[in-house]
Amino acid sequence: MKRGVQVYILWGKSNAEETDENFEKSDSEDKAVEKKLRDFNESCHQEGMLNVVNYNDFRRTDSHAKFVITNHVDKGLCTMVSSCNFLYAKFERFEASVVVCNDQFTKYFLEIAANICCGKSTFDSKVRKEFRGLSSNIADTPNDVDIPNNEKLELRLVLKHQHHSYIDLAAQAKNKIYIISDFINTSPIRPIFDALKKSEAKKYYYYSKKSSYIDHSEIVEMHDDLKSADSLSQLGAHHSNSHAKVLAWDNNDLLITSLNWLSASAPNNLVEIYHEIGVYVQGWDVAKDFIKVFRSL
Repeated sequence: MKRGVQVYILWGKSNAEETDENFEKSDSEDKAVEKKLRDFNESCHQEGMLNVVNYNDFRRTDSHAKFVITNHVDKGLCTMVSSCNFLYAKFERFEASVVVCNDQFTKYFLEIAANICCGKSTFDSKVRKEFRGLSSNIADTPNDVDIPNNEKLELRLVLKHQHHSYIDLAAQAKNKIYIISDFINTSPIRPIFDALKKSEAKKYYYYSKKSSYIDHSEIVEMHDDLKSADSLSQLGAHHSNSHAKVLAWDNNDLLITSLNWLSASAPNNLVEIYHEIGVYVQGWDVAKDFIKVFRSL
């Protein structure tokens, strides 16, 4: 802020419904957070700073996606796509992120930010116009990319309804498949467990916490059923304090995302295509390196 950097913060959490039994608590918490953020801006003014954080009038994106866009002094336009709740985390948990320094990639994410900044509303807010203005100022010409040892690296943006097509890709793995989630419930039984049970690769399913509406006995039953149907699978809690959401297989295929693989559904709903966002990376032993780090936790 002191350097004059423009800062925008988009808040993903949905507004509480008045019919929700926890409405008063949620509403009170939201107002308390908004007050602290306004107080921060006021403190910036008191220190003589001319610019303040733009909170988008506290409109909600209704998106679970986590990303940071920046114009780095050395690396240029960069976007980080992550599993981390940046404005909620104490940065004490293991997270997974992908940083892409590329003009076209960042240009597209500015368009995403413009699309989600007002939630489902089509209201053409000031922030939406500013994001689209920033995007339009980025040339459409591709960056020159320095490829180490001429090894190809493939990147793909993965939107909400596209996630489970990567389960089908992972089913072709030869050796190992890792699916890492924060939460678990009964959602993955059909779209993930059943889809991968015929794969000859070893499957490792890890979660950190159970969802509130599944009890321990249901997890035990799910574990036993999975082991009975697929002897090459392993389901268990990972005690590394991990918050990462990752699909990785063999050595070169890695998908880092905001989607909780073992607790969320991702139906083909075009209205919410930006509700979850991930990046698929292929090449450079990225999966091998990630799995090595994860197993060392």
